[in-house]
Amino acid sequence: MYSTEKIFCGICPKPIFVANMKHTIQTILSLGFWILVLPLSLTAQESERLGVDDMAPVSSEDLLNQNVSIASKSLESIYDAPGVISVITSKEIELFGANNLLEVLERVASVYSVGSYFAPNNVLSIRGDLSTPYNNHVLILLNGRPTRENLFGGIDYPIYLALPLKAIENIEVIRGPGSVLYGTNAYSGVINIITKDILQDETQVDFDYGSFGTYSFQALNTKIKDRLKVTSSMRYFGQEGWQHEATGEDGSPLNYDASQTNLGGMINLKYNELNINSFVNYSSQASTGVLPNNSIGTGIRNRSINTIRAFFDVGYRFKVSDKFDISTNATYNAMRTRFSNPSGDFVGKSEDLLLEATGFYALLPNLDVVIGSSGYIQSGKAEIGDDVNRGVGEYNKLWYNAYTQIDYRLPFKNKFKMKLTAGAQFNKPSNIKGDFVPRLGLITDFNKNIGLKLLYGQAFRAAFEAENNLQDESVLVGKPFLLPERVTTFDIQGFYTKEKIQIFVTYFNSLQRDLIFQTAAINNQPATYENANTLELQGVELEFKFAPEPHFFISGSLTSQNNELTNTKDDSKTQNYTLMPELMAKLGAFYHWKQAGISLGVFNTFMGKGRNLEVAQNLQNPAPGAFNFLTAKLNLDLNKILKVKVPDDISMTQVRMSIYATNLLDKPIYYPEFVRRVVNTLPGRAGRSIYTSLTISF
Repeated sequence: MYSTEKIFCGICPKPIFVANMKHTIQTILSLGFWILVLPLSLTAQESERLGVDDMAPVSSEDLLNQNVSIASKSLESIYDAPGVISVITSKEIELFGANNLLEVLERVASVYSVGSYFAPNNVLSIRGDLSTPYNNHVLILLNGRPTRENLFGGIDYPIYLALPLKAIENIEVIRGPGSVLYGTNAYSGVINIITKDILQDETQVDFDYGSFGTYSFQALNTKIKDRLKVTSSMRYFGQEGWQHEATGEDGSPLNYDASQTNLGGMINLKYNELNINSFVNYSSQASTGVLPNNSIGTGIRNRSINTIRAFFDVGYRFKVSDKFDISTNATYNAMRTRFSNPSGDFVGKSEDLLLEATGFYALLPNLDVVIGSSGYIQSGKAEIGDDVNRGVGEYNKLWYNAYTQIDYRLPFKNKFKMKLTAGAQFNKPSNIKGDFVPRLGLITDFNKNIGLKLLYGQAFRAAFEAENNLQDESVLVGKPFLLPERVTTFDIQGFYTKEKIQIFVTYFNSLQRDLIFQTAAINNQPATYENANTLELQGVELEFKFAPEPHFFISGSLTSQNNELTNTKDDSKTQNYTLMPELMAKLGAFYHWKQAGISLGVFNTFMGKGRNLEVAQNLQNPAPGAFNFLTAKLNLDLNKILKVKVPDDISMTQVRMSIYATNLLDKPIYYPEFVRRVVNTLPGRAGRSIYTSLTISF
């Protein structure tokens, strides 16, 4: 359906890529070669093959013993971690199903995946926060290391759409600020994707076919030799697309097939204390371009956004003594993007190099200290058409920071426990004044079942290069020396856990200052970036997981949020400025008939009605009404169903078939048009879709 030439050459027809594209293609092909060849070149240890995990859901032990690393950069109980954290396990991903990472993440409390006319499927709104089509308020980590691009600060859809789901072990999500340890973008949330650490040789392959011309393939392979372990994975997902039908700003139809092509590969290598992580993801999505109208000369059916994201991290942990470890990392990120634009196609690139060292001190049995620093080197360039005066000029910048966090556990002798957390980070982006962001936390366990977290934190998000220096007078112009956005968040969380149940109740209040936002385009003048206004968001979250018996599992959440923008020029107020639903309710249930080899997972995501913009022209599309996004996955263990006994001398251990359905109610779903705010909505998702999958493990 899609040729290799179309996938890799479609992104780079302009002069800026001529010199770099050969190297880019060589890098991608080299990665693909090593994904397939390197694991096969290792001699496996003689051991019993594990095969695929059975279809039993999360056990009560999993609920009680969840450990996370996202809040402090080291493992700790989710109940002791200084953050509001949710965890999604690989079992939950497998049992409830998903076509991509966005579908998985939207099942987390207070998370809403949303797209724009410019970059569909690119943004996660957490706790109602949403301001730009770039995902620059949420930081994505891979095994604790940041994935960034410095041109826009958040063209992340290749990660959301192309990352191999088979490689994921757990996903940790912080709702709230995380800049104290991670720096810019860790603003309204942090997502840590933890890859599988498989203990023995294993291979899985997965073939999918489904609605709207969908073809998909995934593979996962682990090989172990002595102390060397290599896990590699790849994913292809191609879809001819559902029909996007809407009215644009100029009254013209925005009709096209919402097609997509995604190709991703990942390698993780471990040798003693050396850890190497890498991925290359390519994603192409049909879109309207940078404006939701027909002003671009290219026909609407030929518009798209095409992006390559690459990531490479080398880390080594030195054990200096029993009480002192040092972790060092060199993290490289690269991005290449091309999308339709009225003045000629936008072609941009960026490269990031982050050098970081972190020390972990156990000064006393009840006192831990983390201290570290990093340098963040950024470079890039962008061109628009053949006009050298448009785009973003070549740049090289250095940001740096230093941070610390102290955890002190008070020495009570009874069941009552208390932990105090204090931290701060000093940040110095280029060309602007440095500043601090703090963190404070008080965590108490009244007994083994009940606890309370009181959390205070700040975060920042510095402007990226396009926001400072973009020149495109037909659409958007940057502004130098923008101040960093700042957010201050208070969280109060109570939790209850027992043998078969886990419950969290959270109140949050966030105040954002010096927002970086796009002004409205008026009288044929381009929009600009500005620093102004404050945004207050507050709400209540309820989360729970319940495993009443070994083969039955329920997970759910409820969020009520509201937000208000204050215009700093005239003190006027705008309710629900971000246009996000004020109510979200999510519920999933799973049951496994073990003897029959059949399991069924059903998950429903309810999103309340969003705000409908009052546009000046009569160009209204359907209002952003409330909707239920209902999915179901039926898993069939063919070994059990067909009563097949695999001989010991055959490596294939399990064959599984599944049927995954999305938007079962077949309701149209419209996103608020939150960028230019002229058209009220645009269609956001496909109708009812069904996908079949065959998984072989050996």
